[in-house]
Amino acid sequence: MKNYHKALKIFISCFLFVQFIHGQQIDSVEYFINTDPGFGNGTGVATTDAANISDKFFTVDITALANGFNKLYVRSHSSNGHWSQTKNWTFFKDIIPATTVNRVEYFIDTDPGPGNGTPVTISSGADIPNIFFTVDLTVLSNGFHNIFIRSKDNAGNWSISNKWLFFKDIIPATNVFRLEYFVDTDPGFGNGTPVTITPGANISDIFWTVDITGLSNGFHNIYIRSKDNAGNWSISNKWLFFKDIIPATNVNRLEYFVDTDPGFGNGTPVTITPGANISDIFWT
Repeated sequence: MKNYHKALKIFISCFLFVQFIHGQQIDSVEYFINTDPGFGNGTGVATTDAANISDKFFTVDITALANGFNKLYVRSHSSNGHWSQTKNWTFFKDIIPATTVNRVEYFIDTDPGPGNGTPVTISSGADIPNIFFTVDLTVLSNGFHNIFIRSKDNAGNWSISNKWLFFKDIIPATNVFRLEYFVDTDPGFGNGTPVTITPGANISDIFWTVDITGLSNGFHNIYIRSKDNAGNWSISNKWLFFKDIIPATNVNRLEYFVDTDPGFGNGTPVTITPGANISDIFWT
């Protein structure tokens, strides 16, 4: 929220050039506003005598001027008595009295009228930046709404109402209290194999054992889903896995050959103790 105050003085940058005969210099500069008082009767501008006067900055007092469009005229005089052309610039004066923002209010959707919105606590000042406040959404229906905010100064003037669109969607607090899984075929909600959990708002890092004894070797899908205390089920998450059960066996023969393969069972036998794994074998 901002209130702006313009100074009563304006800065003008101008370029003045007068083409005089060799050796002549500009020895004075003057300006006037709206009405020409005659050569030499304008308001003087401090300058240093020079052949060219450029990038001259000076202050113009506009205190007595009425608000609205005005014209500023500038001209220069040479040391041999010649005047330059009179250059002019149009400007607009609009002096806004210094004010302080002393009220900020907001409303939602329907304007109750200036001064009837919900007030926001502020420290009065010319500028009110970075305002943070809490808006009560309790009575609003779920869906899209507009919030409006505006300010008033100590002269009784209201700012425009700024608007922001927002969406209200209140989700009741719930706890997950059931977790179940199934493989390949969905038995229906609540009919999966339950997983032991501690009910809570979030269930993470769950480890459980899945019995795959009755599954055929190959690819399968495992699904898991949860239910909250309001009776709502989550989506069913899915993972693909592969079952390949290799029967337990024992190694009961070890043989070797050199260079030429005599065929399976025809190599030189190595004495071992039969077992599922044979390691660290030494022979002559």
